[in-house]
This record gives sequence, C-alpha cells and structure tokens, in this order.
Amino acid sequence: MLLTNWSNELFQKHLAECYHEPLLCPNRDRGCDAVVSRGDLPEHQLTCDYMPTQCEFCGEVLPKLSKEVMCVQ
Repeated sequence: MLLTNWSNELFQKHLAECYHEPLLCPNRDRGCDAVVSRGDLPEHQLTCDYMPTQCEFCGEVLPKLSKEVMCVQ
C-alpha cells in the first residue's frame, strides 16, 4: 500500500482537512449544484447565486439570485 508510512489517525486527519477534497456547496438545498474543492469553497460562497442574503427592499432573506429577480424596484 502506498500510504504505509501514514498512521490511520494522520490519514483520517488529512482526509478531513484536505484542500483538494471536492465538496458540495452548502447552498445545495437552495439550488446550487456546484462541487468545489475545500480550498476554493470560501471564494465560491462569496459569488454563489444561491447564498442567502437579506433584501434591502423588502427585508426578506432570499437566495442572491432570487433577490435580484424578484425584488428589483
């Protein structure tokens, strides 16, 4: 096995923190189907169209994309 020098504990720690691990966007339940690496997730969250934001017009918390479509005055 290639990882013979890694202890199981160290390997599990690496898996839990790996910068390159593909993760589903936390806004998946709002409609985002993006899969991004753990290291790119913070940047994705800044630009994700499904990130919940409070509308400055109506005060409702909506996905960013919905706010731009529904609450434009």
